[in-house]
Amino acid sequence: MTTDTQSIGKHVNELLVLAALRAGPKHGYQIALDVETETAGAFELQHGTLYPVLHRLEAEGLVKGRWTRAGGRRRKEYELTVAGRRHLGEAGGRLRESLEILFRMLEEAGDGPIRARPATS
Repeated sequence: MTTDTQSIGKHVNELLVLAALRAGPKHGYQIALDVETETAGAFELQHGTLYPVLHRLEAEGLVKGRWTRAGGRRRKEYELTVAGRRHLGEAGGRLRESLEILFRMLEEAGDGPIRARPATS
């Protein structure tokens, strides 16, 4: 398995959105709130990131969007499809493997994270 390092951020954002939709349909703003809440603020999806991700996931058939009315306002609500649920499990597993490889590389024989070494002269 190889991972393009440029795509890790994209995959993380997609997985965060799909995971937020596991509990049921939500509109974009609620997805962003849930991601921030569920990750204790570690991850935040900005408007300029969230909606392109949602549109891409919808085009790929991983989420399904439908327009609703709430309080006189039209909002698009998204829900996870069967393919999206399957993708969440598979892609989540691949990302976990990639990150485990990365963390192994950052460790030294069980001594914890690699620390800067003094320059040798």
